[in-house]
Amino acid sequence: MNFAFIDDDYSVNYYHKVVLSAIDEELLKGTYFANAEIALKYLMECKPNIYPKAIFLDLHMPEMNGWAFIEQYKLEKLPHTKIIVLTSSKETDDRIKANGETLVFDYILKPIDIEYIYYIMKKIPQSIEVS
Repeated sequence: MNFAFIDDDYSVNYYHKVVLSAIDEELLKGTYFANAEIALKYLMECKPNIYPKAIFLDLHMPEMNGWAFIEQYKLEKLPHTKIIVLTSSKETDDRIKANGETLVFDYILKPIDIEYIYYIMKKIPQSIEVS
């Protein structure tokens, strides 16, 4: 199962890499991006067999924030994968907005832990819908 992590904080991406490495690396792979625009370009060119089943997305990033990423993702009509907002934002408005987004599967506060990864692995289907 492939996951993508989009967060401008390199230390957060490193931490997520460590969490994922605690699980069988053949079973679970992560791709990490510090820039949402680069992540979007990668996803536009990504082959279906390695397309992430879930995207862990920070909201507050320079250049392209998480909300802009979601809007562009929808405009590009990319596969319907699950987006998990993974943020340090405790703002009620962010949570409400995330709940209204059809692509957003969950809204959680940083950092993730291994139990949440196992939860996602059970909840997210192995295949993804293509538009």
